[in-house]
Amino acid sequence: GELLEDPVMVDSISIYRNNVGTWSRDGDSLMYVQFKSMPGARESLVIRSIKDHKEREIMFPWYFHNKIGTVAWTSNSAVIVDGGSSDHIGLHTFDLKSGEITAAFDHGDKGFFQRFKTNRTGSEFFIEMRRHQPGIVSMDPETNSSTRLLDGAVVAASTCVSPDDRFLAFLRNNPQNGKTIIEILDLENKDLRILTSHDQGILSNPLVWASDGNSLVVGVNLSESEKGLWSVSLDDPSNPIFIDLPDAVNSTLVLSPDGRHFAYQGGTIRGELFYLTSE
Repeated sequence: GELLEDPVMVDSISIYRNNVGTWSRDGDSLMYVQFKSMPGARESLVIRSIKDHKEREIMFPWYFHNKIGTVAWTSNSAVIVDGGSSDHIGLHTFDLKSGEITAAFDHGDKGFFQRFKTNRTGSEFFIEMRRHQPGIVSMDPETNSSTRLLDGAVVAASTCVSPDDRFLAFLRNNPQNGKTIIEILDLENKDLRILTSHDQGILSNPLVWASDGNSLVVGVNLSESEKGLWSVSLDDPSNPIFIDLPDAVNSTLVLSPDGRHFAYQGGTIRGELFYLTSE
């Protein structure tokens, strides 16, 4: 739980706003969405190498908006992005070579902000349904078939997939008892269990799996002066480890597959990107 070094700002052009996306499968590159002054600006996808800090920028088509930076790798040459403009609502495939955008599949709940996660290979999508029958739905992009996994709303953008693709974890609020819980769904046998429960306001985004699959990292608000992250062990959830990183609370955080780096949004408008490394 001890920070060995201060977070480093991703040294792209600081006047632009950036939304953290995800890591490449080898963990060597961070992909994020960048947009200039709004409204009407053209957004882009940036792929930044952690090794040599070089950046590759690929422009989105005009009037394609990806407001929350939700992206996922499906192959070395294509990613899935969420569109929030009138002409591009829902999930789309973005070809990294040609820049062409095509509709990916119809999941029946095309909201303005679409939250989704994928498994390691990009062959299965887990979509947080909000507008119609809230819950979590699994989608197969090849067959356009869906399976409902969970009924009831989850905290937006809290769904995360375990490194072995077997479990989903997410945050849920229970208005009846005033608790926020971390729940884990076993995708093989569909068992659902509560990992930990706290009064509402204590647990928050981000929620991510550690790379070994033995713990979860979650935002925690213990007091105005004590905010940061908890590392919650699956074997001993009652004794979390506190990580003093208040700027990451209620933010988007992504952990590299090898567990050596993580990146998060920070700053006063949550438009600056930072990353930490164990090297």
